[in-house]
Amino acid sequence: MATAAALAIDFVAAEPPALEARIDAAAQSAVIGNGVVEMTISWQQGLRLVHLKNLATGVDWIPQPPGYAWGPGPEGMLPGLVWRRDDIWPDLAPPSREFVLLGVELFILDYDWFKRLGDFASDPDRFPDGVEAVSRKVKAAGMKFGLWMGFGQAHADSALVREHPEFVAMRNGQPVTGGWGMRSLCFASEPCREYVLEKLCGVVDRFGVDWLKTDFDLITTSDSPTHAPQATDSRIESVEGYYSILERLHERRPKLYLDNWTPPMGGADFGNFARHHSMLLCDDYHPTAVRSAAHGMTHLFPPTRTHGYIRGFSRADERASYTNRSAAFGGGLYLISDILQWDEATIAATKREIELFKRDRSLFLDGEIHNLFPGKQPDHYGWEGRFVWSPAQGRGMAQVFRNHDSRDRVRVRLRGLPPDGRYVVEFVEAGTTLRADGRSLVREGVDVPLAKPFTTEVLHVRTE
Repeated sequence: MATAAALAIDFVAAEPPALEARIDAAAQSAVIGNGVVEMTISWQQGLRLVHLKNLATGVDWIPQPPGYAWGPGPEGMLPGLVWRRDDIWPDLAPPSREFVLLGVELFILDYDWFKRLGDFASDPDRFPDGVEAVSRKVKAAGMKFGLWMGFGQAHADSALVREHPEFVAMRNGQPVTGGWGMRSLCFASEPCREYVLEKLCGVVDRFGVDWLKTDFDLITTSDSPTHAPQATDSRIESVEGYYSILERLHERRPKLYLDNWTPPMGGADFGNFARHHSMLLCDDYHPTAVRSAAHGMTHLFPPTRTHGYIRGFSRADERASYTNRSAAFGGGLYLISDILQWDEATIAATKREIELFKRDRSLFLDGEIHNLFPGKQPDHYGWEGRFVWSPAQGRGMAQVFRNHDSRDRVRVRLRGLPPDGRYVVEFVEAGTTLRADGRSLVREGVDVPLAKPFTTEVLHVRTE
């Protein structure tokens, strides 16, 4: 990872639409304004991370991007399960033992619910009663039903490509190939946009979809004269066409929750974010990568509208609090696991983590986020921590992580805690409680012990 030097600038308090332009301008030269802000630009996982901090107060700043009116509120901050195994299905009829025990509120049926992408129909072999039958069982079990949708691509032998080859993006006379060898569509084409929009609405209505997970390469540039008659290629028209589909889908189905999983393919921008209710941080399972993405992205996007997803590669990983808590900070907590293979200990451990997540998720609706180890970004070494404090609720939550490090305890100062007042601090893992005034918690801090590397502690802080 390469990190640029910190740059002190005078940041102008601007309306959200001007935010991106001002950040880009600030990278080149200082802007005269009201309040000195330190900006650090770094690159991780192919994403540009921008960190803004008020030098006078030391408080991190989380700007609100345009399009915030789509904000999901608490209904978007759900513990969910992304189901990828099509050969084994959990018992979705109520009461569903696995989901009742875990407390899952969202079931996302992932890729491969279709025979061919571009048919917009259930795979009759896997789902003889249709995806709508799965949706009914999910809702009967008390969960929302989510569905994977990569509407910008299609199999070469799909109904869409067979009937409308003119919708396929072209370069140098050849079809553009996207993820997994599929044909990419060009949304600069108005007939293509209309076709896809109608098919999307049909799938949502027929399957009873509450939550649409948009994925894959959705913005493809074509040099076909029919797609970009006024230019050499369709780079502008394709983006505008993609935005148009999302805007009109939202207008037609205003209760449908739109979740963007395309940032790894360049989708982590304000325009894309403004047309979804929430956005994936990074396409990576590893706990450190998820925390690293959150560390940077939540300085630009509200934490209630960003999320990671997590998957353990061993039974110990899946039940570890270090794994689950890495994704349980802000938006939804999504597990990509085969829970039918779990033992009782893993179910109990995951249920505990989901309960903690539900207890704390409302803090992010109005809370302020602070890095407990200034200058430290998440990686495999040292300690790190993050703290959210809700002034309205008079309580907060801190997560502290020990990575590769010889120290079995560190002193943690609760940055962002109002110094005037007394507080109760509860250690979830240690099972201990202390009482202290705000100034001592901010200036002197508290000892956080963790006996082993790759473990974590949660501190619940409330006014006394």
